[in-house]
Amino acid sequence: MGTASANRFQRNFMIFVNEDSGFEEGGKPNGHIRLEMRNGKGRLDAVIHNLKEGKGRFRYVLYLIRQSGGGTDYARIGEIR
Repeated sequence: MGTASANRFQRNFMIFVNEDSGFEEGGKPNGHIRLEMRNGKGRLDAVIHNLKEGKGRFRYVLYLIRQSGGGTDYARIGEIR
């Protein structure tokens, strides 16, 4: 990774929008993800508000998804608790 682009700092924000009902806890679910990358390393922060607890019936899982070429790549980041 000796290229100039590998040393570049990059920050992306993704805003959560409530599309489905039934998952709110006191207000509409909302939040964001901040993804920062520098020197081939990255940091991901997720902030989520007003999600109802699954109580064993369901769970929330965060994935990063990328479409490239003819396929789709995904990475499971983790479970939201």
